[in-house]
Amino acid sequence: VLRIKGKPTAKDIFARPRPLRWDNEAATGKWNATDANWSGKTWNNSHPDTAVFAHPGGGEIQIAGDIRVQDLRFDADGYHVAGGTLTISGAGDTFITANKDAVISSTLIGGILRKDGRSTLTLRGANQHGGGTVIEEGTLEVESLGDGSSNLGSGWLAMDRNSTLRYLGRGSESTRRDLWINNISGTRSFDVAHESASITLAGGRSEISRPIRKTGAGALTIGYAISGDAPVAVDGGLLTLTAPNSSIGNTTVHQGRIVLTNSGFADQSTVTIAEKASISLDFTGDDRVAKVILAGTTHTAPGRYDATTFPAFFSGSGSLVIPGNAEP
Repeated sequence: VLRIKGKPTAKDIFARPRPLRWDNEAATGKWNATDANWSGKTWNNSHPDTAVFAHPGGGEIQIAGDIRVQDLRFDADGYHVAGGTLTISGAGDTFITANKDAVISSTLIGGILRKDGRSTLTLRGANQHGGGTVIEEGTLEVESLGDGSSNLGSGWLAMDRNSTLRYLGRGSESTRRDLWINNISGTRSFDVAHESASITLAGGRSEISRPIRKTGAGALTIGYAISGDAPVAVDGGLLTLTAPNSSIGNTTVHQGRIVLTNSGFADQSTVTIAEKASISLDFTGDDRVAKVILAGTTHTAPGRYDATTFPAFFSGSGSLVIPGNAEP
């Protein structure tokens, strides 16, 4: 099993390049190797440095051609890096730290990209970095995530801590990229913002053993198994799980709907469905659970909980069963 670590040893064993602070001193708004826009200095493209954007006011920064960079850090609001190509290279992985919201629409090429910081980083380029993308913390916002050249590049995806992948596209997309949610505690959220949007994550290698949460009005299909003690929560839209799961975690639908095409609730688990939320049990047969909570009312009585007994909360041909002979 491949396990993607949250903080690579590369960050410790390699000396990180010096930081250069953008202040647009040459008043050109351009990131190149000739304009002295870095506190009176020019960018050294032959030895990638760390770019820091902390000058108040933000604004658009234009790249022409290719810029090589080790790390980027956004410490002030309103920055948008546009045009050209950013080659993420140098010692170890490249960290893009969003301490404030930032946008990069330049094309990213190179190796592993690690999004850090609690704010939102928006990627809009047809990115080609193939080493993988890690959302360490905060929100990574994309409009495309298909295999090949997309906002997420062409490599695997890993999510750590309390991180969010927000999808702003409006159509249907799928990806076979590997998905790793197996390191460091915290809840990983998938926000499919628009009601017309539908994304599918399936077909690659994966381990999902940490809590996951679906938000937004759109639809998400996960074709990877959920294992360990990872709970699943739905806070909007539609979540479809198509793989047989082995998680012993609980399942909660606060709003929206979850569709299960395989039985897989743990015998000791609790299934909670809020008022006006629902679960579609699109499998044949029974699935044992320990407790069912419907609109705040706790049910532990033996019996069947399904579209026949509680049609306001369930649909589909399957049943949740609390072991015993009596009906609830």
